[in-house]
Amino acid sequence: MIIKTIVTGDIDTNCYILVDEESNKGVIVDPGSEAERILEQLEPHYEIEYILLTHGHYDHIGAVEEVKCALQGKPVVMIHEDEVIYLTDPAKNLSDQYLLQKISFQPDKVMRENEIIQVGQFEFKTLLVPGHTEASLCFYLEKEGVLISGDTLFNRSIGTSAFYNGPENLSENIKKKLLCLDPNTIVYPGHGPKTTIGEEIKNNPFL
Repeated sequence: MIIKTIVTGDIDTNCYILVDEESNKGVIVDPGSEAERILEQLEPHYEIEYILLTHGHYDHIGAVEEVKCALQGKPVVMIHEDEVIYLTDPAKNLSDQYLLQKISFQPDKVMRENEIIQVGQFEFKTLLVPGHTEASLCFYLEKEGVLISGDTLFNRSIGTSAFYNGPENLSENIKKKLLCLDPNTIVYPGHGPKTTIGEEIKNNPFL
């Protein structure tokens, strides 16, 4: 499995490219900005089938349309069904506060909890972990021991709930949904360095 990390934008958002070496099929997760830098990391033989979004904040979605256009519209843009409002509402995705250009677009498809997305030999399972936003998703590749956690779980930290007014408690949801995974699972977060579930069980002060 190929995993490439591209750190983009003013707040160092991690965009991930995951490719199955056997089929050359892959996905891009959270292309937040700097589309040209993301596209430079794509080899000509890669077949990017999906652009998967963990949630709808501007720093994770800002380059979606440009990347998709450059790939001739082939990748299917997907987000949780309850996060679509973030893509279409600049106030919700925060682009009206932090960017000169407001972001508003529609996804191609929506995802739900515990959905399996097949990409080559990979199976991405969607784990719904509300608290940073209404329907933040993590993408779990159980066989490969990989979790793409978005802004839900970080190295020794968790995402902020400052922009979320709902009833969900993020730390409790992380404990229920993520800390039960294999401790050796490698966590690729939306910001900062990677970690493991085992490291966060031992060392994360928020959990």
